[in-house]
Amino acid sequence: MKKRISSLSTKKKGRWQALFLLFILLTFVFFVTFSVFNLPYFYVKNVEIKGNVRLSSSEILEKIPSPFYNSIFKVSLKKISGEILSKLPVKKVKVKRKLPSTVVIEIEERFPYACVERKDGIWEVDEEGVILNRLKDTKGFPLICEIDPVRDKKLLLEAIKVIKTLHLVNLNTKKITFEKEKGIVVELEKGLHLILGTNPNYRYFFYLPYIFEDAKRRKEQFSFLDLRFEGQIIASLK
Repeated sequence: MKKRISSLSTKKKGRWQALFLLFILLTFVFFVTFSVFNLPYFYVKNVEIKGNVRLSSSEILEKIPSPFYNSIFKVSLKKISGEILSKLPVKKVKVKRKLPSTVVIEIEERFPYACVERKDGIWEVDEEGVILNRLKDTKGFPLICEIDPVRDKKLLLEAIKVIKTLHLVNLNTKKITFEKEKGIVVELEKGLHLILGTNPNYRYFFYLPYIFEDAKRRKEQFSFLDLRFEGQIIASLK
């Protein structure tokens, strides 16, 4: 019985010694890792910004917490990404570390696709309807009028869809207005108006090049085309 008790006591003592040695080893690894990660060698000295076209590197750096002269392992990549997305006209951001001392920021900017007229002026919008910068004039972009781009986001996206679909058939939009009786009215670059109603029939858009080609052959000019009705397109000649 005494031998058995002695054997159990020895095993128990051996386990505690093993655990103590493991604790010492982990503590040593922790302090070595902590010391290495806080060496000046790993301080951020460079920030590489890729993908910026309209935005300058300085504009981007102004909007983020300065990573310089902090350990690269302590820099919050998530925070940098969040600050850029919330403060700049950017669609996507990817931030990563490049050892030993560089933070890399890759961005995908938002670019103007059209303009929208508001009470406080003309503003760029991208193809997702996100408002970008204020402009003095349209700079050649299609102008969307008679809506509030914030309150009427659905109408704004509809207008952008109209512009995109017309572009597919090589027709460039100059202006889109929302009228109470006619719904969406499009002015093309050559002055022709398209009346689309409140629920545009996009299938008709693909007939337009053939209609214009036939009118050109007949030496006729349209003042407007009414596309609101199912099964027919109403044309008014000049």
